Amino acid sequence: MLCSGQSDLKYPSLCFDPIGTNLRILGGDMLAMQHVVSSSIGMCDVDVRPSLWSNIILAGGTTLMTGFSERLMTECQFKTTSNMRVKVVTGGNTSDRIFSA
Repeated sequence: MLCSGQSDLKYPSLCFDPIGTNLRILGGDMLAMQHVVSSSIGMCDVDVRPSLWSNIILAGGTTLMTGFSERLMTECQFKTTSNMRVKVVTGGNTSDRIFSA
């Protein structure tokens, strides 16, 4: 848990709302996870974007936080049009995801 002035913040909050936490990470500004995903998909060819939105794959230890995949899917749905299908895939078991990144 991180302490920021008057409130305690859990790490997942930093991933999805770094500006709202009023913290500067490692001397620089941190981008929200949904912004990173949206920007990455936005840089790809228009024809493959729907496929990318419906195949967001999570890997690595941070993705094992409780509710991470659900929160990412919810936040990404706000970044797309209403007819775009957003699907977040969490593959394998816990040990596979820890060491896959």
